[in-house]
Amino acid sequence: MYHLKAPFFRLIRGFRLVAIIPFVIFISNCVLVSAQPPSMMFIGDSLTAGFQLGVTDAYPAIIQNQVGTKNIRIINAGVSGDTTFSVLDRLDVTLRSTPNMVFLCIGANDGLRGIPPQLTKKNITAIVEKLKQRNMTVILAGISLPKNYSQTYIESFEKIFTDVAKNEGLPFMPFLLKDVAGVPTLNLNDRIHPNKNGHKVIAKNVLEFLKKEQLIPSKNQ
Repeated sequence: MYHLKAPFFRLIRGFRLVAIIPFVIFISNCVLVSAQPPSMMFIGDSLTAGFQLGVTDAYPAIIQNQVGTKNIRIINAGVSGDTTFSVLDRLDVTLRSTPNMVFLCIGANDGLRGIPPQLTKKNITAIVEKLKQRNMTVILAGISLPKNYSQTYIESFEKIFTDVAKNEGLPFMPFLLKDVAGVPTLNLNDRIHPNKNGHKVIAKNVLEFLKKEQLIPSKNQ
């Protein structure tokens, strides 16, 4: 007589085990995904990239260090020399890491090159709208120009950022280089790019702004 019962149930138990393993892996992956902190990408030019500085000396990295990796993941997508044209042209590639939020400060090189403010405004608006289409929270920071440019041009340039922020309903930090611009001890010899200490001041101001807007956790982890 053949005893089918025991092998049969061993087979069933084996089948259950094999069936359960993928389910457990799936659940584990879901837990890992859900446990990921939100991410914030900083898009900008050399002011964000940290011109002539180490990666850890730029203000986005300083913010990451102060806030902690369990609270938020910071991505520095600043590229020296970028304009609103290059950022817009490369945006789809830049966003492959799919951040939850984007801190945008771009346009300084447009202004330094004398590009008409209406073109810069058009590009920044297009960037913001593309980010919004991807359901990303957008924070806009303004910038200004050296005093050797005409006052009329400077005012038109600065107005770009206030107008875009108002029209798009964005959290707006009026001046990225607050307390840094024009201070010799906080800038490199070119008097345009912040040095290490300058980036520390920027990080402090940006972090305070983000906390005030409740866009980043206050507690360090």
